[in-house]
Amino acid sequence: MAEIQNFKPAKLHTKKVWYISLKCFDPETSKLKEKRYKLMNIEDVRERRRYAKQLIETLNTKLYAGWNPFIDAEAKKEYKFFKEVVNHFLQIAEKKHADGLLAVDSIKDYRSVMKIFSDWLKKRGDENIYVYQIEKIHVIKFLDYIYIEQKRTPQTRNNYLNMLAILSGFMVEYDYKKYKITDGIKKLRITGKIRKIISEDKHLELKSYLEINDKHFLLACEILFYTFIRPREMSEIKIKHINFKTGTIFIPAANAKNKKDGVVTIPQNLGNLLIELKIHEFPSEYFLFSDGMTPGTKQKDGKIFRDKWLIVRRKLNFPDSYQFYSLKDTGITKMLNKTGNSLLVRDQARHHSLSVTDKYTDKSNTLANKTISDLTY
Repeated sequence: MAEIQNFKPAKLHTKKVWYISLKCFDPETSKLKEKRYKLMNIEDVRERRRYAKQLIETLNTKLYAGWNPFIDAEAKKEYKFFKEVVNHFLQIAEKKHADGLLAVDSIKDYRSVMKIFSDWLKKRGDENIYVYQIEKIHVIKFLDYIYIEQKRTPQTRNNYLNMLAILSGFMVEYDYKKYKITDGIKKLRITGKIRKIISEDKHLELKSYLEINDKHFLLACEILFYTFIRPREMSEIKIKHINFKTGTIFIPAANAKNKKDGVVTIPQNLGNLLIELKIHEFPSEYFLFSDGMTPGTKQKDGKIFRDKWLIVRRKLNFPDSYQFYSLKDTGITKMLNKTGNSLLVRDQARHHSLSVTDKYTDKSNTLANKTISDLTY
C-alpha cells in the first residue's frame, strides 16, 4: 500500500514528546520520508488530544486526496499555530518601527489589536488554532464581538478590520495563506464626522472647571487648543523643548507624525499658564506630562489625555461629539477667524498644505510668530 499510495497515514505519538507523524514520498530521495508536527506547546493534555485528533483527520484527508507536504511548500507553514504567525507579524513590525519605517502609534495599534484578537480566540477555546483553520468567519465574528458585544463605534470596528487586513496581507506575503481572510468583508458606512467644534460657552466652562480642579490637564488642553500638537507628540514633550525666551515649543522629527522637525508658537495665555505652573523650574530632561499630568521622569502614553478627557466630559455633561481632539478643531477654527491668515495657521498646525501658495512659503523660520504670540483669546 505504501508503494501504491506513496504515504503512510498520520498518527499520534504520546511518549516524552508528543507529536504527529506521517510518511510521504520525498522526490529528492525517492523514498518515504517522515514529517512531524509537534504538539508540546499545548499545555493542557485534553486540549492537546483534541487538536491532535482534528489535525490527524485533516492531514489524512489531504493525503488520500493526493497532497504531499514535501512537494507543497506552503504546507510547511499552514500547520503552524496562528499565534506563531502573530508573533512573526509583530516581530517584523517592531523591526520596521526601530528602522523608522513605522510610526510609534502604528506599532502600538498593532500590539493592541493583536492582543485583543488573540484574547478573543482564547476565550472561544481557539488559543491553539492552526493557520489552516483561521478563516474569514473568525474575522466576521470578532468584528461583531467588537461592534455589538463591546458596543464600540462603527469607526472602531472599521479600524480593527483595517488592522486585520494588514495581518491578512502579511500571511499571504509570507506564504502562510493563499488568500486574504479579510477579503469581502465590508467597512461600515460612516456619514459625517462625529467630532464637533466646542462652543464658546462650553469652552469657557471647561477652562473655568480645570482652573479650579486640574491646572496641569488645563495645560494639556491649552497646548492642543493653541499649538495643535497631537496627543502622542504631547506625551513626548520635554521641558528642554520649551523655549521660554523665544516663546516656542520644538517638536523633534523623531516625535513628529510627519517625521520633520517643527516649531510652534506659544500664545500669551498659554505662556502665562506655563509660567504660573513654574514649568521652567523643572529639570530639562523631565517630560512635561508624567505621573498625575505633572512634569516627571516617566514618559506616559498619549492615551492619558483621552482617558482624562472622558472623566472631565462626563463631569461637565458634555456630549460625546466633544472629544479631546475637538480642542484642536476648535483652536484652528478660532485662529482662522481671529487672524484670517490660513498660511499662518497651516504653519502652526504643521499641516502639509492649506493652499497653493504653500510652495512659496518660507518654512525655515524657527522664531515665534508675533501674530500668534500676541493672541489673547
